[in-house]
Amino acid sequence: MNQQIVEDTRQTLRANGTTELAYEIASTDRAVPATLCGEIARRIIEDRHKSDIRSGVAPFRGSVQLNFTGSAGQGFGVFLTNGIEVKLFGEANDSVCKSMSGGKLTIRPHPRSILKPEENVIIGNCALYGATGGTLFVHGLAGDRFAVRNSGATAVVEGVGLHACEYMTRGTVVVLGKVSHNVGAGMTGGTLYMARQYDSFVNKNYLVESPISDEDREALKSILEQYAIETESTVARWLLQEWLVVGSYMGKYSPLAIAARIKKGDASNPVPDDQLTTDIEKDRAVSL
Repeated sequence: MNQQIVEDTRQTLRANGTTELAYEIASTDRAVPATLCGEIARRIIEDRHKSDIRSGVAPFRGSVQLNFTGSAGQGFGVFLTNGIEVKLFGEANDSVCKSMSGGKLTIRPHPRSILKPEENVIIGNCALYGATGGTLFVHGLAGDRFAVRNSGATAVVEGVGLHACEYMTRGTVVVLGKVSHNVGAGMTGGTLYMARQYDSFVNKNYLVESPISDEDREALKSILEQYAIETESTVARWLLQEWLVVGSYMGKYSPLAIAARIKKGDASNPVPDDQLTTDIEKDRAVSL
């Protein structure tokens, strides 16, 4: 399938045009559409380095819309980059959007599905492993280690399994519903929004709840509006319709180090690292 997608988009890439394609996908189709992502990334890097001026290769300025129906195999959306938007109606296995750097991927239940998205798993484990950018919308529950080592992507999901946001360093994750134990273990950067009712599942050795500022509200609202448009999520729509309750329903969680810097200083006058370490250890002792 990867080779077929490259062939189907070759003229679009060459002409910096736009195209929309549709495919049936099965669990034996793995790492889709990695080869297309590699082709676009190659054009970007060759342009940056000017390694071969005579090649005439230039970055892709157009857009490719890929629509899939079925059950995607391992690594769906891996290495996704700018210029590509992907939609999947069905479900996906592990490692969705691993190492993505741009673009957008939306996963929704199959049109014939009668299951409630907020109560049923739609993707496997380790989504967004090592992602550095881009957007992932998941209209359903995810498996374990959602957004593990996420380093810059934005994601919205109806619910997650164990160890969500583990070792996350940058980016924004919004979990609208269920979570499991050990949320945020090893998380040192980025922002997590999640339902307050699951606060007991947060690893307080690493995360602390922070106030939701007006700027946070606007950013969160914008993300949820996009998610609601793409997925028609009933939970997201409810939050947007009852926006005054968002502060009581959703909590904002930040790593202890970032929360301490906000509390003791600011970006232009940060807390000295030795003092920051002392404060973090005190906070951990209190939480334990």
